[in-house]
Amino acid sequence: MTEGFWLLPEQIQLGIRAPQSVLRRLSTGIVLQQKSSEWTTRTVWVDWVEGDYLIHRVAYWQPHFTREDVVWAQHGEDWLFLGAGFFLSYTQRTDSARFFALPEWLDDVFTFSYPFLNLLVQILNRQGYTPLHAAVIGSNDRFVLIPGKQNTGKSTTAATWVVHGGQFVTDDFCFVQADEPTTVYGFYPTFRIRKEALPFLNPYITSDKFLQKGDSKFFFSTLTHCTDRFVSQAPIKAIFCLTRQGSTLSHTYVSPQVGFSYLASSLAFAVQHRASGQLCIQAIRRMVRELPVIQINLSPDMTENYAYLKELIAMC
Repeated sequence: MTEGFWLLPEQIQLGIRAPQSVLRRLSTGIVLQQKSSEWTTRTVWVDWVEGDYLIHRVAYWQPHFTREDVVWAQHGEDWLFLGAGFFLSYTQRTDSARFFALPEWLDDVFTFSYPFLNLLVQILNRQGYTPLHAAVIGSNDRFVLIPGKQNTGKSTTAATWVVHGGQFVTDDFCFVQADEPTTVYGFYPTFRIRKEALPFLNPYITSDKFLQKGDSKFFFSTLTHCTDRFVSQAPIKAIFCLTRQGSTLSHTYVSPQVGFSYLASSLAFAVQHRASGQLCIQAIRRMVRELPVIQINLSPDMTENYAYLKELIAMC
């Protein structure tokens, strides 16, 4: 087995022990260090154990389950997340986790989804952190949060920003501390792009740089193609609520209530991943009170949008 270390907030790290081929695949989607950090005070070991998958499969998997089904079983602080070809579990007594994926599931688990997301949520939620459904873009310590309200162009806007030379923390979700939600943390320096967004990005990212799943999902790793664009944490200066109405670029400052409505999808995201809904609401309320909320109408021209957003971010 080969070791890799993944740094989290609060001086925590995940120590991942798995076959070298698995760590190599993981290293395209998360930032792994070869050596343990001397600054951490807690290491959660995550071990590759095929035998546990077979045991859990016999105990929990039902004949009528399909490829899309998953099982979540929890006993106190111990839990199991089991799919048709993979599992991830955590044991509080040893403060350790175990995982495994069948060969035909490696892409689904480690490339086209977010590796160990359930483990991150459970560990960080108990430290007072909550996930937010949002993108975060910027540069030079001036970053803005773009809530993940449906069909507003969050991920496409973030990807366009990055391919023009900007930095990002995430294109989909981040973590914030509920008591201090103006600093955000990101762990996945990757983009998962829908097919409909490709025409906007094709002038800047050629098709050979994407990994493709089926006909509709495309994956782009900044660790492979532009390592300097990812920032693991950043201070937030404003909340940008995107709209697409017509072709005229414009912006206006709006109320905290508008910001809250845009961030409302974060509550569903948190609950879906078994995080505290109350902690999420606390973070959102504080964030929209402390930060300016700006509603921005974008145009179909990605280059124009980039220039407009760059100017706005510099003013925040």
